[in-house]
Amino acid sequence: MDFLFRLISAYVCENPFTYAINYPTGRSPISIASDHYIDVNNNNNTKPFLTVVNQVDGTFTMLLGNKDGTFQAYYDYSTGNYPVSITSSDFNNDNKLDLAVANFRDSTVSVLLGNGNGTFQSQITYDTGSFPNSVISADLNNDSRLDLVVANQIDNTVSVLLGNGNGTFQSRITYATGRFPMSVISADFNNDGKPDLTTGNAGDSTISVLLGNGNGIFQDQVTYAVGLSPYFVTSSDFNNDHKLDVAVANLDENTISVLLGKGDGTFHTQIKYTTSQLPISITSDDFNGDNKLDLAVVNQGSHEVSVFLNKCT
Repeated sequence: MDFLFRLISAYVCENPFTYAINYPTGRSPISIASDHYIDVNNNNNTKPFLTVVNQVDGTFTMLLGNKDGTFQAYYDYSTGNYPVSITSSDFNNDNKLDLAVANFRDSTVSVLLGNGNGTFQSQITYDTGSFPNSVISADLNNDSRLDLVVANQIDNTVSVLLGNGNGTFQSRITYATGRFPMSVISADFNNDGKPDLTTGNAGDSTISVLLGNGNGIFQDQVTYAVGLSPYFVTSSDFNNDHKLDVAVANLDENTISVLLGKGDGTFHTQIKYTTSQLPISITSDDFNGDNKLDLAVVNQGSHEVSVFLNKCT
C-alpha cells in the first residue's frame, strides 16, 4: 500500500501545474513580488496580492487576490522614473502594508502608504544616491520603526533613510561601497544584535560589508573579493556553526561565491561553485528537508535554475 501511495504521489507531482491565467500589467514589467493584505472591507480576511514593477511606464501594477487562485482587475500606481525594485512593510505601524519602490532614472525612492484594503495612497518620493538598483527595509536603529536602505549603482553608495514611524523618512545618509552596487541585504554578521549591511558590487567584483553601530550609523566598508560581476547576495548559516555566511551570484563568471563568516563580522576567503550561464539572482532554503540550508540560483543566460544541496554534516 505504501509503495502504491508513493507511485501515485510521484505521478501526480510530475505535472503540478495545468494552465496559466494571464493578467495585464504595464509596459516592460521587470520584477514581481507577493504578499498578503488584510481586507478591511471583507471581515478582515487575509488575502494575497501581487505587485509587478513596470519600468517603461513608471508604475507598478497591483493585482488583488480573491483567495481562490484568481485575481481582480489590476490597478496601476505611479512611481518615479524607471522603477526597478520594490519592498513591502508596515512603515507607519498601522498594521497595513505599505510599499517602497526604487526609481532608477530619477534617483528616488517612492513610498506608498497602504489603506488596508489593497489600495494605496499617492507616492511620496525621497532622494537617494545616483541610479538606485535595490531597496530593502529593516529596523536599523532599534527604535521599532522601519527604515529603508537603497543601493545606488552609479555613485557607489548605499543610502540609509531612517523612518519616523509615521510613514515618513528622514533625509538620506550615504555610505561608500564598491563599484556599481547592484543589491543590498541586512543581517547581523558579528552577533552583536545590531543589523549590518552587505552589497554585491558588479564593477569591482567584490562585496562590501558595513557593520552597524545599532543607531542607524554604519562603519566604513570592508570589501571581500568574489567572482566577476556579482549581482544579488543572500545570507544564511550554511555550515551550522551559528555564524552567518554570505553567498553571491557572479553574473559574468558563471559561478557563485560562498564566504563563510567568522562570527565577528569578517569572512573567510571565497569558495566558488560553477553554475549555468549568467547567474544573476540567488536565494537559500532547505529544499530537501534535511535541516540544512541549500542554494538556488537563477541563470539568466541559460534560462535555468541551479540548485546546490548542502552536504555539511
